[in-house]
Amino acid sequence: MNLSFPLISFIGRDLDLSPSFFGVTTYKPEEMNGTQASNIKDLKMIILQFRAQKPKDWDEDDILQWERSVGEYYRRNYSSPFIHPVVVSLAYTQDEVVRTGLTLFPFISVGFVIMCTFAVITVYIGSAYQNQWSIHKITYALTACVTPLMATSTAFGITIFLGFRFGTVLCVTPFLVLAIGVDDAFLMINAWNRICAQRRRDGIREKLRERMANVLIEVGPSITITSLTNTVAFGMGLFMPTPEIRLLCVATAIAIFLDYIYTITMYAAIMSIGGRFEMGKEICEKVPHNDDRPTKAEIFLDNYCNWLSSCFTSLVMLLMLGLYWWVSIKAGCNARSSLTPEKLFLSDSPLIELSDLRNRYVLPAYAFVTIFVTNPGDLQNASRVERIERMTADFEALPSCNGPQFTRFWLRDYRAHLATEAEEFAEDAIQDPAPFSTEDIKAFIEWPEYHHWGGFMKFDNKTNRLSSFFLSVAYHGSNQSDWTQRLNMLKSWRAVADNYLDIGAIIYEDEALFMDQIETMLPITIQTSIATLICMAVVCFVFMYNLFTVFIAVASITSICIGVFGFITLWGIDLDPISMATLIMSIGLSVDFPAHITFHYYRTGLDPSFTSIKERMLHSLIAIGFPLLQCSASTILFVLCLLLVPCYMGEVFVKSIVLVISLGIIHALVVVPALLCALSNIYQSFIEKRDCQSASSQNTHISKLSQSPMLRRIRSSTGNKVAPLRDNSLPR
Repeated sequence: MNLSFPLISFIGRDLDLSPSFFGVTTYKPEEMNGTQASNIKDLKMIILQFRAQKPKDWDEDDILQWERSVGEYYRRNYSSPFIHPVVVSLAYTQDEVVRTGLTLFPFISVGFVIMCTFAVITVYIGSAYQNQWSIHKITYALTACVTPLMATSTAFGITIFLGFRFGTVLCVTPFLVLAIGVDDAFLMINAWNRICAQRRRDGIREKLRERMANVLIEVGPSITITSLTNTVAFGMGLFMPTPEIRLLCVATAIAIFLDYIYTITMYAAIMSIGGRFEMGKEICEKVPHNDDRPTKAEIFLDNYCNWLSSCFTSLVMLLMLGLYWWVSIKAGCNARSSLTPEKLFLSDSPLIELSDLRNRYVLPAYAFVTIFVTNPGDLQNASRVERIERMTADFEALPSCNGPQFTRFWLRDYRAHLATEAEEFAEDAIQDPAPFSTEDIKAFIEWPEYHHWGGFMKFDNKTNRLSSFFLSVAYHGSNQSDWTQRLNMLKSWRAVADNYLDIGAIIYEDEALFMDQIETMLPITIQTSIATLICMAVVCFVFMYNLFTVFIAVASITSICIGVFGFITLWGIDLDPISMATLIMSIGLSVDFPAHITFHYYRTGLDPSFTSIKERMLHSLIAIGFPLLQCSASTILFVLCLLLVPCYMGEVFVKSIVLVISLGIIHALVVVPALLCALSNIYQSFIEKRDCQSASSQNTHISKLSQSPMLRRIRSSTGNKVAPLRDNSLPR
């Protein structure tokens, strides 16, 4: 008996310890003095795989319960000062993923309380500033937080009705919908306060229906734009390669659309009920003259709009935007693809420890590929056997292969078995039965030392022939824990298997599903983002019907998304399915900011009462400035609750939302207004001036032509019946 590592000899047979012993330190030959039982000096980890035979009356639930029971025993009842067991199974992995999602759920109530408190406080501040506070505003604020949760619960019911399963990733949906959907209600409350204050100031009495109609006319198009674009953005998640992310995007898209429906129906109805009481208490009185003096906020906005519309601001903004884009794009290009299953677990999960041990000890020493042969054919044909053995040799010829002696291949033991039988038959003068026949192979796996090979084979019940089998080849390398290196190795394996399609060679690697996404994530993310931006542009154009305004809105959305992608990379987030989903989500969230300001600026251009660019921008900021700040602060406060759950998914969503909200509010209140003012100034300075000069030139030419001698003679000869010329292309 030889107990050396990695191969031990036992009763004339070599047994491979490399799939089970890891972190092994061996004695050097000169250190062996003959007293050691083995050459193993130190051993960090042992992996044991237990296989059980399923009882006939067990179903899948019984199997999962058995796996859970085994794991619970070692985690709760077993203790040893020398051994630290870590048990992993499919059931336990599923339970840990579910635990991650369920841990998020209790914090919805915490976030909801924070959101309601913040909503009541900010609604009070906004209403009191405009002298519109009433007890009914509390109802408006609380209902604004309830409506998104109602939409989420309805969306869950619809997704399950449509055949989707309920995954734990859906626990994130209430956070997203509540963070996104509450801003529509804030806009409606602010519009109601502003219109009511104006009516009281002007002494205008109107019906409830008319006032509610004015509110919806004021904010309806902008909340429609943002709701539809958010729905489209999450709808694009259907093209994501990860099933869990697709499920999240579908449920969130449905929930956001339902929140829009509930807002313009149920929430508007609740505002109408409260508005009836508010309008009943209105007292129209003349505003004193001293009330016309501008407040500090009005003075600040006036000075701020002067600053926005200056040429100096435009130049500074362009320089800062250039620097911002350069940093973001450079950081985004250095994004690293990383797909690790532990990102789905809580930070205190034992599976995190197991993954760390695997990356540290297992993968550098033993990474194997499983090769399935699904069409072995008639193995009594020597060419088929030779073909299978040649394929195995090609896999073993790849770099970093541990060697043929570490390959698990039943055919090699079978050949040794045949050689032993041939010797026995020769001694006994018995005729050698047909090798590689089904009967002989089944007799081979009946031997106790070869019985385990039966789990590597599958026989056809109808033909009683070997229909398929698998083998495994082992590899090693210090960089095997790197996902890019593992992807390259996966490609090498597939290239070898492609040369043996005639025998049905197929490879299997446990994490190939994740590795396949490394190269596709970035192209799919870019393609989906471009498609989403195009949809954003179409929706904006339908409601604004102005290429200039739509261009500013789409450019701003693109700028925000570039910043989110770049800065989230600098913040330590890798490119993976979760960050891909958050990037698509960022496109939807970023629409809210430029869409509101550009739409209101576009509307002021249709109103002839606004005679200057500054007045248009001032009115736009008054309309949406406070609601945007309100929405931004409430969203950030709410999603910060996710940080209470120590998991990667919550961290990614918090960082993404904080970035998109921060960059979005900067774009909405600084960048976009400055660009709108700059481009409007350019338009007025050059295009309108040129049009006016052209119109003046045409009028002068017509006047001179009407006084020409030839035209006077024509008039005198025709009795002055020549009609004067008119240029219909000029505005009247």
